[in-house]
Amino acid sequence: MELNEKEQFNNRLSDWVARQGIFFQLRYSMAGGGVNMLTHHLLIILLKLILFLGVCALGVFFYLVQRPSTKGFQENLRDTIIRNLDCSSGSMEGFSHSQSKCSMRYLTLNGGENAFFSRAEASGINFNMSLIEGFKRVWDAQNISIDRLSITVKAGAESAESAALLGNSLLKARPELQFDSITVKNARVNWGYSENTKGSIAGSNAIIKKTEKGWLIEFTNGTFEQNWVRELMIKSLTLRIEPGLLTVEKAEFLPQIDSISSDSDTKKGEITFHKLKIIGSERPSFSGSIRFKHIPLDCLLLETYSPYIGGRVSGELKISGSTNSTAGVELAGRIALQESDYINLKNRLPLLSCLSIINPSGEYSKMKFTEGYFQVKTSNRNLTISDLFLTDKSSSELRAEINVRPPSVQEIEKMLSDKVIDAEIANHLSPVSLDSTKTQLSHLLTMKGSQENKGILLGSIDDQKIKSIAPFSLENQELDEQAIREERIAQAVIFSGKSTFAFPSSKFPADNVLFQKGTLTTDKTKLEIEIPLNGRLNDLTLKLAEELLQLTDTIK
Repeated sequence: MELNEKEQFNNRLSDWVARQGIFFQLRYSMAGGGVNMLTHHLLIILLKLILFLGVCALGVFFYLVQRPSTKGFQENLRDTIIRNLDCSSGSMEGFSHSQSKCSMRYLTLNGGENAFFSRAEASGINFNMSLIEGFKRVWDAQNISIDRLSITVKAGAESAESAALLGNSLLKARPELQFDSITVKNARVNWGYSENTKGSIAGSNAIIKKTEKGWLIEFTNGTFEQNWVRELMIKSLTLRIEPGLLTVEKAEFLPQIDSISSDSDTKKGEITFHKLKIIGSERPSFSGSIRFKHIPLDCLLLETYSPYIGGRVSGELKISGSTNSTAGVELAGRIALQESDYINLKNRLPLLSCLSIINPSGEYSKMKFTEGYFQVKTSNRNLTISDLFLTDKSSSELRAEINVRPPSVQEIEKMLSDKVIDAEIANHLSPVSLDSTKTQLSHLLTMKGSQENKGILLGSIDDQKIKSIAPFSLENQELDEQAIREERIAQAVIFSGKSTFAFPSSKFPADNVLFQKGTLTTDKTKLEIEIPLNGRLNDLTLKLAEELLQLTDTIK
């Protein structure tokens, strides 16, 4: 009984000591509580310590898991993006985090004064983010993927100092962020500030990689446009961006519209850039050339011209000028008809329609020239064609000097009074274009705050209003309106110059009215007729055609 009572006493003592706290237990053990007692209490202390640390770890883990879903974390992430990209405002929505993977449904950024872009929209953004990001010095996002990106790049600046700030915004080191690459499934890049400087890459797959000095960007698929070069499919386009210089390392394009693909003997068209470089400054300057073989004219002309002319051509045009100048990007060089090339003049031209009536065989209702050449120059929304000489299989010849230009102020006023164009088109045709009209999205992303915040706006002025706008809907609307506007502008431009048709005289009877309007060559084998080219596209050759028809009626 004495042993049982002693054991019970020791148990009650141990329980009482255990209830006194860790420090009391340590003092009791060190005061001679016995080896067994010391071991017992140390085990209890260790167990409590493990349980305490486990609860703390669980709490920290729960906090880290829940942190990305908090409003504060998301606002901080959005503001960090805005600040690092030198933006004035921005909006982020649809952020989620799961198993070290993050995604954003939609991100909108409005570029600040020093940003290299003026506006950017992105959707379907995915990247890596561990639970402890934000506490580490370097965030490794690994591979960043974007489903769709649309960005409008600034084409220059008002001064060399401003241009240097734009370049720094693009190339500056960001040591707190590391990534292997940025992959974009559907990228659109716009540049240029006016109708004659605008260009774009649309619907392209892009891979962006960081290099020692800058960036390497690879585009595949999609389309490329710049000035008169239109609707080119991107086979491969590689750009290297370094301080003060953009180099096109590889550029291969294919025609998107092949109007003669049914011809079995035709060659596949291709376009390449040769030694193309853009030197950065307040007015980025171009150098290099563009080479093309067997390219359909549909790739070089608007749809407005398709009813009048078609075919495919080859040549090389030197590239010069700037995206931040009145003249814009200039192209100049020689275009020639190589094997399988040709140029079709269609009977939508009044003169050819007239010739189909006055020529018994109807041979000249359409003309297909298979040999020849001409010089081309584009600058400041003007197109000049000189030294044009084309021949067809029947030995007919066409010689011409042609200039295509925007209408003068007086011509614009007359077209307005005749209701040929409206005020919107008149504005874009005017020498002083009002292209500074802001879009709805730009209004919603106006700056809030003052210079006291160093020009950085954290957040957007009204996220709810922005969320109500369907992603990219404004861009799509602008693109549709731009396409319609370009077609209407093409119908309003003014042609001037002259051309000469030389037909084999044997193709027409001696009493044909052409002999009254034209002249025979000295060897009497060709009948030459002068054709003035003045007015809008719809008016070309109309006056001469009417005169020929009137003569035909008089003879009858």
